[in-house]
Amino acid sequence: MSKVKIEGHSSGSGTLTLQAPDTDSARTITLPDATGTLLNSDGDGSSLTGVGVDGISSSADATAITITSNEKVGIGETSPGEILSLKANFNGCRISFEDTQVGASKFIVGHDTNRFIFYDHTNSAHRLSLMDDGRGLSEFTAKAWCNFNGTGTPAFRDSHNCSTISDNGTGNYTINFTNNLANANYSVSGTVSANSGNGAAHGLETTKTSHSTSGIGVLTWYTDHTLYDDEYVNVLVFGD
Repeated sequence: MSKVKIEGHSSGSGTLTLQAPDTDSARTITLPDATGTLLNSDGDGSSLTGVGVDGISSSADATAITITSNEKVGIGETSPGEILSLKANFNGCRISFEDTQVGASKFIVGHDTNRFIFYDHTNSAHRLSLMDDGRGLSEFTAKAWCNFNGTGTPAFRDSHNCSTISDNGTGNYTINFTNNLANANYSVSGTVSANSGNGAAHGLETTKTSHSTSGIGVLTWYTDHTLYDDEYVNVLVFGD
């Protein structure tokens, strides 16, 4: 026969209160078959052995997940500064989102040195990297682009991953990249706009000898490939 025993503590003065809920429905409290101390409303005391939910139990690492009083969550971070903060003690912390009802449907994101990475579903190939300097690296994002004035002293109006322009003579420039490309097998396109008052047809082409991982040579010309300093030169680079 089961028994109920309520026993006071010799050194304590607290009161144990059992209060019925404000409802006509019955309520049942079931205790586990284990010995421990239940937490009071202030959270004092130790956890009861066996109490917990699937995946989070009293045997878990105390710092595995932290939820602060202002409702910020830290995983591997005991003092989260954001709504959700993740920290790992190895380079390449990753998160996986997987739909088990659609075969191998998986989306993986992660962090590496100075970049946020989107992987393919096998967790091996980089599909898109967002760099801390603002660049987006992938097969479908521009590795470099610029709009510059080729007259007088060449100068960028605006650019991305382009550091300087070398003036090699009339209509002959080298656009130097801030960050080198992985190889020289990249693709280049560009346009020029004729200066006011010059009605000749104008064009742009790249130079093979200056096609390198650190920069690209550009020639601007008119009519019969006579080199000419154009006012508006636009260059776009895609590659690895």
